[in-house]
Amino acid sequence: NNWVVARSSGNFTPSIVGQRLRLTQAVGDQSTSTTYQRLFPAASNLVTIEFNHYAYNGSGADGIAVVLSDAKVTPQPGAFGGPLGYGFKPGISGFAGGWLGVGIDEFGNFSGEGGVANVGQRRQSVAVRGSGVGTSGYNYLKGTCNNGTTNINGNCLNPIVDNNGSANHSYRLTVDSRIVGQSMVKVERNTGSGYVTLIDSFNAMAQAGQAAVPEDFLLSLTGSTGGSTNIHEIDNVRICAL
Repeated sequence: NNWVVARSSGNFTPSIVGQRLRLTQAVGDQSTSTTYQRLFPAASNLVTIEFNHYAYNGSGADGIAVVLSDAKVTPQPGAFGGPLGYGFKPGISGFAGGWLGVGIDEFGNFSGEGGVANVGQRRQSVAVRGSGVGTSGYNYLKGTCNNGTTNINGNCLNPIVDNNGSANHSYRLTVDSRIVGQSMVKVERNTGSGYVTLIDSFNAMAQAGQAAVPEDFLLSLTGSTGGSTNIHEIDNVRICAL
């Protein structure tokens, strides 16, 4: 009752399946969002979000995004496929009011499309995109393969981010805006041996085209599929805001 669901592509809307929040089915060309109906002060605040992530029973695409958006704008998911419901495609707007989108990306196109600034495909990666409106902005900011380096299998992360229907992959996103002119963003993951830094703390406000920190955030979880698919689910969402 505390969450509002939406979709911009496909016929599926997020729902509880097996006591998890299912964001997509293993069906092509889906884009969905689930928004928590509570404001979190953003400016001059510290926000930490943790959750468990599952992606399985498909052909390896596309992924999910954790979205922090301007609470003054009614949330609406962005494009299906590579943009992970956060970025845009030609003729399809990005996430309404989007300020930051952290993508957990199986196929790798969250780094290669969905914004004005892209860096190319980064398979099995985590990447951060910035603020945008309509079909402008949503720039690539940072990721786990910033220099394009991958392991022997062409993936950025090991363990990979999908094929984990029963594994417990936990993620932590921290956004620290307590110093004027800064919003320090950090992404960590725990695959069973404690949290490990995936994207070290960087100042999102220093990135080209990034909008000012809004007064309040809304938290949304988006999911997408494209030509390839996966079931995407979330569990144990935990939010701490000072």
